[in-house]
Amino acid sequence: MPKAYKQLREITTRLERHYKDVQDFEFTIQDERLFMLQTRSGKRTGYAAVVIATDFVRRSWSRRRRPSSGRSRIAESVARARIRSR
Repeated sequence: MPKAYKQLREITTRLERHYKDVQDFEFTIQDERLFMLQTRSGKRTGYAAVVIATDFVRRSWSRRRRPSSGRSRIAESVARARIRSR
């Protein structure tokens, strides 16, 4: 199982860097082999979006090539949180 876990961490890190966003992963391990089923952008509250975005910037996952994409995801999450709280 340690080999599958190491492989899972490598793949999830690569995918989060590629999508420049936190990901929700589905996977299974059978006979000590890792199978990635799917990934999608993770859902989060407005507060969590800010924490994750600052973490991404601190880890240099967010590049200056697309500066508005992170901000728009944060704004969208904050707007959704405000709508839900009403």
